[in-house]
Amino acid sequence: MRWQIELAFKHLKYILHIDRLPAKVPDLATVWLLAHLILTLLIERKSEDLLAFAPQEGCEQVRAPSTWHLYELMNQTLITAFQGVWDLNSIKHHAHDFWRSIWEPPRKRKRQQNPRYPLLS
Repeated sequence: MRWQIELAFKHLKYILHIDRLPAKVPDLATVWLLAHLILTLLIERKSEDLLAFAPQEGCEQVRAPSTWHLYELMNQTLITAFQGVWDLNSIKHHAHDFWRSIWEPPRKRKRQQNPRYPLLS
């Protein structure tokens, strides 16, 4: 049973990044943790529903589905459902929030600059 608990926390840390608590105020930390635990329960429920449709027979290679990949997929799906999808009009309308969300945090040391090249050229 202890190993199952260890695996559960490993899932929480790897997929939901529950080890990176962003809040310093105890009440906010509690809310953040509870929200992530609720998200975990939703992910587990949806994963179980999806695993019920996994092929059992008739495949050339019968392999078990990866619960790590399944949890990650469910996490991304639920987060997108909660937050919605950003489109260009939303970005323009909420420009300040958008740019603030993707800025890097302040650094103590100077950041090394790499020349910018187009990704697909």
